[in-house]
Amino acid sequence: MDEQKTHCMNCNSEVPAHAAACRHCGYDGQEDLEDDWEDDFDYDAFVEDEFGDRQLSSRIRPWQQFLALFLLLVFVLGFMWPFLLL
Repeated sequence: MDEQKTHCMNCNSEVPAHAAACRHCGYDGQEDLEDDWEDDFDYDAFVEDEFGDRQLSSRIRPWQQFLALFLLLVFVLGFMWPFLLL
């Protein structure tokens, strides 16, 4: 049986010619495919509202220095402890 196929105007998937709607996206040919909404989203205003003009500091704080040195010491001593017991 050779069934006639057509392509959906919405998602371009193959559908039977007699189908009432696309089985992939549900488009039935009755809806308007035009975008009827306005894109009034202002990306620059969004970024300004969320992040402002503040600059990130690249300075390492004293507690961060202490934590880094402590973790390095624990790491080194973790590998060296067998040799320290000799």
